[in-house]
Order: sequence, then C-alpha cells, then structure tokens
Amino acid sequence: SNGKGDDSIIKSTADEALSSKLSATSKGYYSDPYLSYFAVDAGSSNRSSKYNTVHPIIRKGSHARVCCMDRVIAALHSNQFENTVKNKEHVQVVVLGAGKDTSYFRYRSNTLTTQIKSSNDSANEQSVRNVSWYEVDHFSIINFKKSRERMIESDRMLQKRHPSADHVNILRHYLIEFDLRSSAVDLMKLLEERYEFKRELPTLFVMECVQMYLPELSSHSLLRTLADACRDSVIAIYDPILLHDPFGKVMQRNLARLCNEESSLLQNKTLKDCMTKLKCCGFQRILACDMKSAYGMVVTADQRLQSNRCEMLDEYEEWNLIMRHYAFIVAGTGGGISDVFCSARGESSPLGLEEG
Repeated sequence: SNGKGDDSIIKSTADEALSSKLSATSKGYYSDPYLSYFAVDAGSSNRSSKYNTVHPIIRKGSHARVCCMDRVIAALHSNQFENTVKNKEHVQVVVLGAGKDTSYFRYRSNTLTTQIKSSNDSANEQSVRNVSWYEVDHFSIINFKKSRERMIESDRMLQKRHPSADHVNILRHYLIEFDLRSSAVDLMKLLEERYEFKRELPTLFVMECVQMYLPELSSHSLLRTLADACRDSVIAIYDPILLHDPFGKVMQRNLARLCNEESSLLQNKTLKDCMTKLKCCGFQRILACDMKSAYGMVVTADQRLQSNRCEMLDEYEEWNLIMRHYAFIVAGTGGGISDVFCSARGESSPLGLEEG
C-alpha cells in the first residue's frame, strides 16, 4: 500500500518530466498540442517564465528522449513491421508508469516526432493498425489523467486541428490504476480479466524512468512476468544509469529522496548490468545503448538540426556526460516483433540502431 509521502513523490516526478517537455516545446524543439492540458498551473499567467528556468541541456535531453520513444511507437507502422509480424492488424501498447505522457494523443493524431506515413499514401501499402492502448500508473496520476482526457476530448477546436489520423483505428484506450510495486502477476490478471488484454497479440511495453522507483525484487518480478505474458512482445526502456563515476554518485545523491537502497537503479549501475538482468528475466534479444549513442543513431539528423536551431550548447562535455548516464533499451521475447525491433541493424532497423 502507498503512504501519502510516496504519492507526493510520484506526482512530483511526473511534474518534473512535464516541465522539461513544456520548456522544450516552448522553445520550438518539437510540437505537442496536448501538453498544456496536463500543466498543473494551466491557468497561471507566469507559466512560460517558470518553464524558461529549465536548463538548455535538460530541454535538449528531454527532446532526445521524446524522439527516441516516439520512434519506437512509430516503428509499429514501419515496412519491417508490415513484412515481418503475424497478426499485425491488431497490436497492443502498454505504457507502464505512464505519468503525464501524451504519446497516446500524439500517436492517434499523427503528431509524434516521427511522422507515420498515411495509409492513403499511394507509395505506402501498409494496412491500418487496430490498436488497444493501455496506460498504467498510481491512482492519483490516473485520476488526474482521466480529468485531462475529458478536457481534451471536449475541446472541439483541438479535435478539428488535430483529428484522428487514418493510419490507426483505436479499438480501446484504458487508464488503469495499479501500483507497479505490487504483484506483476496481479497486473496481468487485471489486464486480461477487466481490460481485454490478449496474450497472443503483438505487444509493445513502454517504461520510461520507472525501474528506478521499484525495489529490485519488484523490478525483476515485473520484467519476468512481462516476458512470460506475451509470445510476441518487445519492451522499450529509458532509464538513468549511475555507472561507477563521480557524476553517478552526484545523481545517486540527488535521487536519494526517490529511491531507497533496494532500488533497481542502485543494483544495475551499467548498461551491461541492465542487459544481463533483462536476459535473466527472459528477454532473449536485446539492443541497448546510452543516450549519447542514441542521439547519433535513433534521433535523426533532421531532429538534431532542429535541436541546434533552437539552442546551441556551450557545455558539450557536460551534455555528453549526462547523456552517457541514461540508457535506451529495446528487448524482445522472440517472435516477429522482436525480429523488427531487436534484430535489424543500421539501415534495416526501424530505430536506426547499429552494431557495437
């Protein structure tokens, strides 16, 4: 069970991520027409000044994170996915620890940072995806999200500007209250029994900065359960990594209020540790890199150019140091979806990931 202290910490981390994204969009790094609905002080007149206090490195890093995770979601519409995955007509996306993330709305309206080709495009033979989208988080976050979703759905001007795109048919969108420190088996049972989750369908799980808040035992249990849950699934993970250096020690001190000594973050300090753990939990195919490498591969040249147009950095050493302390990982359990996300390299990878 959760005490109110835990609740406020979870809320504050969701707010920090939101502030970074709002700051990045206000500077023109990318566009997100839905973010402002999630701003706690949406009616406040000093909102823009608050988000301008975010450091340029944080804005740039936040943009990179969004680009990487968007590219994963958009890969569900890649030619590789089309040609490789059986049952491709119906896919499931499960965002664990969803926070105040707007991916669902941006995916539905084709406003992700990676554009999805229209199914009406004559050069594009892809079928329309039927998608079931699940978001799982703490009850306070989910309740907040439900209220914001009602605001978004009732804003007719917004719907007119950003209508549902023709590449996707949303079958269902569920917001699910669940504490990820609880039994992962219970979570899967809940998804199947109450929310029409199907184990046989290709499934993308997404976890951004989630494991750092989980005790290592809970994290292991969750990953093992996800690996067992679906025959044809892949997980995309974005997480800090402490490494064994002075900057990692500073990070550890800063995160002390959020993580106790049992935290998964403290038990898996390197990229190799994270990969070993995923393998132990049943993910057979793993591609992983730090965000410094992801910035050169997964973030596209156009996106990097856009980032530099918004702001040039003076502190390149600091930027590289910070980016080396975040991991971008895709791991699969086997099956067609793993072939798409975790086997292809370079030009043939829908994520742009390369060997080495």
